[in-house]
Amino acid sequence: MSKAERMALPQNLLDGMREDYDFAFVFGESDQGNTPPLGFTRAEVAELYAIEYGENDGPDWWCVGRLGDGRYFHAVGYCDYTGWDCQAANRGETWDTWEAFIANVGDEVRSKMGAGLDGLGSTVTTMEGSVVATEEEGG
Repeated sequence: MSKAERMALPQNLLDGMREDYDFAFVFGESDQGNTPPLGFTRAEVAELYAIEYGENDGPDWWCVGRLGDGRYFHAVGYCDYTGWDCQAANRGETWDTWEAFIANVGDEVRSKMGAGLDGLGSTVTTMEGSVVATEEEGG
């Protein structure tokens, strides 16, 4: 099992993201609003490694993980106080390898993932509304 596979968040968090109203806009899956499709869907996400639920006119919604075809992804979206149909945007990127993901995902995401990058385990830690998988004690 790879380090990335060992850091997957519990299934209930993946299921929650797949059902979340706001993450439908992040992935461009809603027929409302103005966020285009990313080229991959929530249903294609096989493992979720970190997630943050945002706020209108506040922090972004974002998540990172692995798709069923093996690519690693980062998806992010935001909207103003009126919601997803006025001033809103989304972005998604994929990489073929974990190493390419880590090298290119950006400092902000790497910082938010924190300990999840070096010691990848399965303990869930919450920080400022985000959930990141980190190394278990003695792992």
